[in-house]
Amino acid sequence: MQLVTTGFHMKQMAINPQLNISPADSIAEVDRILHTYNPIAQLLRAEFEKNLTNND
Repeated sequence: MQLVTTGFHMKQMAINPQLNISPADSIAEVDRILHTYNPIAQLLRAEFEKNLTNND
């Protein structure tokens, strides 16, 4: 996420999950891995929305 926010010249976010997936992973394995990030994704979404509505 840090690369995205930097690319858009946005404020850096406190939540920057590192996704550990590989091109060699099967679709089922990637799906399993990504589902483990659901709690973090919810926090990231809340912070992202807060940053979008905060016009500092």
